[in-house]
Amino acid sequence: MTSTILRTGPWGSISRYCCALLSPSSPDAAPTDLQTALSTPRLVVFSGLPGTGKSTLARVAGGVLQCPVFGKDDVHATLLRSGLSYERAGWMAHHLITMLAQNQLQAGQSAILDSVTAHQKMRDDWAHLAEREGAVFRGVECVCSDPDLHRARLTGRGETIPGWRAIQWEDVAEVASRYEPWAGEHLVLDGAQPLELARKALRAYLRNGSIGPPAQALPSQ
Repeated sequence: MTSTILRTGPWGSISRYCCALLSPSSPDAAPTDLQTALSTPRLVVFSGLPGTGKSTLARVAGGVLQCPVFGKDDVHATLLRSGLSYERAGWMAHHLITMLAQNQLQAGQSAILDSVTAHQKMRDDWAHLAEREGAVFRGVECVCSDPDLHRARLTGRGETIPGWRAIQWEDVAEVASRYEPWAGEHLVLDGAQPLELARKALRAYLRNGSIGPPAQALPSQ
């Protein structure tokens, strides 16, 4: 799979619509010290199995960086409602959030991608996108070391996106069977740990790439 950027053709109108819908105007609030330190745009990818806290932590990062979070599942569900097949809508959603992230980086602004990202090729494509646009790439993998807690969270959350069916534990097992280990250093956040600890680790990683408890740096393979 290549990192194709959709600009023309029959999907052009959808691309323009998504840009208008998901790309907010620049915030008026004065920058914080952290935001000043983050003057170089970041492309932050949140990956991991369903129910591990990706979307929650992606929103935390969005607040820190004051930038949009582009969720693949949100776009996927929207495309399904337009009548596309599940598989085709999934690939289109991937391409669309890639395009939206590229637009942000080209404007000198950070972007966050929230997606399972089960395959290393996808992660590499986004890292190369950041490099081409002069941005800093940050990879975050969300896990949950407590299977009972992981399962309980899935059971209790119900429908989170209109038109998107609730994820079942069997779905998590299926994704896990094809989920490839990350290659290269990245931040690992454990959903079984208190959220405040994850926030602190995430802020440090966004600032300068430092890794500390409860996170872990995984060596390159």
